[in-house]
Amino acid sequence: MHLLNQITTLSNQMMIYKQSSDLLLNEEKGDPEQKIQEAIELSDKFIKFDKSNEELTTIVNKHIKEIASIRPGRKLLKSLSKFDKTIEVKKKREFEFQVNSIVDIFTNKPLPTVYEIGVTADEYLEYIGMDSEKNEHLLKRPAWVGFGHELVHAWEAFALEELSEEQEEKETILFSMHNGSEQHTVTGFRQRIFTDKDRLDPMRVLCENTFLLYAHLPPRTRYYNDPLSTEKAKFASTVKPLSKEMYYVWLEQRVYTAHLTQLPINKVRDKLYVSRQYLFNYIVQCPIAVNFLAEEWKENREFILDLVQWPHINILPHVPKWCADKQFMLEAIRRNRDAKEHLSQNLKEDENFMKTADRLSLLKN
Repeated sequence: MHLLNQITTLSNQMMIYKQSSDLLLNEEKGDPEQKIQEAIELSDKFIKFDKSNEELTTIVNKHIKEIASIRPGRKLLKSLSKFDKTIEVKKKREFEFQVNSIVDIFTNKPLPTVYEIGVTADEYLEYIGMDSEKNEHLLKRPAWVGFGHELVHAWEAFALEELSEEQEEKETILFSMHNGSEQHTVTGFRQRIFTDKDRLDPMRVLCENTFLLYAHLPPRTRYYNDPLSTEKAKFASTVKPLSKEMYYVWLEQRVYTAHLTQLPINKVRDKLYVSRQYLFNYIVQCPIAVNFLAEEWKENREFILDLVQWPHINILPHVPKWCADKQFMLEAIRRNRDAKEHLSQNLKEDENFMKTADRLSLLKN
């Protein structure tokens, strides 16, 4: 696929993702108590566990009630109930989801697939989440969110076809996620879920972060806790969470970064391969591409000035050489008054230059 078509496709996917996610996060009208009870009753049809085990019964019932108490959780339970499949819940050493395919040892024929969720008695589970200032912390989220995470894995197993290794290799996977399945279960974004170019079933983006955002808790940004595992975990409820809108921005940036890094490097950097207009259009559509800009393009005065005119690209921090060039910066300010914020210290200390720059910044761009 042509590179510009790829980035346009990603842009469209992110737009559809956000629209679908918003539908899940909107408050629901009507009697919530009745809907909660209906969702709990639906879950009883497909979630099975040993009810003679009092501890397990208490754990599972508590998690189901918490999930049923929020709109995205009720949607998940309702959707799972339509697949005519059973999920067995067992007490284990950690939260997990397993698909067990068994063959009858006498007939050598496959038995019905067993879908199994493991739970623990822990009330809180550690994870890395992001606050309103975009700082990551080791946090404790309620265990029902972990149970919801495993239910999303079950939905994925029921609703999505299994990918071949070749198909999985073509997917854009975020650096902080273990694989495509975990990325989808944590963030709700995975390219395989986009089967229609104009719309998307909101269930396809329902994920752990849907629960966290709905509960006003910091969204999860990594699958593993390793980078912050030595910190003392704080309760997620004590941290001001990243907003839904800023979470979308964070995810979009990570998707583009992962996509660009996976491209053959000469398709982004090689001046001989890429025409000026081609690369210009690419950066306008995907500003994060400036991080992959080759040095010869950074040396191209007119090319950089063309990019200066697009404030959302913010090219000047990437070209400090030009920020110290008087004539270049005067022309940059003439094209975009915000360029004045990136003047080198030497230019800021030049009184005559600053008088000219101030006059230019007052002109209408």
